[in-house]
Amino acid sequence: MPKVVPEYREEARRRIMETALGIFMARGYRATKMEDIARGVGVSKGAIYTYFSGKEDLFVQTAEHFRRKYEEEIFGELKKSADTDIFDALFRMFWTFIDGYITLSLELMYLSVTDTDLRSFLEDDARKDAATILRFLQRMQEDGRIRADADAGELARLVTTLFHGFYIRAFLGGSQNEARQIWDAAVAPYRVREQGGNDDRGG
Repeated sequence: MPKVVPEYREEARRRIMETALGIFMARGYRATKMEDIARGVGVSKGAIYTYFSGKEDLFVQTAEHFRRKYEEEIFGELKKSADTDIFDALFRMFWTFIDGYITLSLELMYLSVTDTDLRSFLEDDARKDAATILRFLQRMQEDGRIRADADAGELARLVTTLFHGFYIRAFLGGSQNEARQIWDAAVAPYRVREQGGNDDRGG
């Protein structure tokens, strides 16, 4: 099998993390073996350990890498789409994420009950996500896409709480339409309103 060589360190790390993410999502965290990831990349198991100290280290770094990547891509698109209702776009983004990661995310929460390192990672990841959402909402407020008199911090807490709640509801069989109704009712006070009292969707 081909070896991972130092000159291609960043490319090698990227390939390993991309492969690892797919396997973690397909098999779950606990069932994934380092041998599976090495086989998927096409390198020896020892080559994986050149870059990551173990499965938990690989998972944490993979999660952080893709969190940054998705934030840049998704929030970048939202910022560029000036004519898009920001709350509609956020809901679609959240639901797409939930649909793709629900099984892995809930497994990690379950495992973190007894794994303090994993719990610390999840808590830190949640704090980073919350801070990112707050910065994004503040920027959208400055751009006039959220009511100027709204409390951005309060809205950020509402958004993250809804997001986490939708995870559980989806797992328990809740539908996207049901979640959307809850979302629309919750964010209605923060929408920019046109003259005459109607929100920006003409409702």
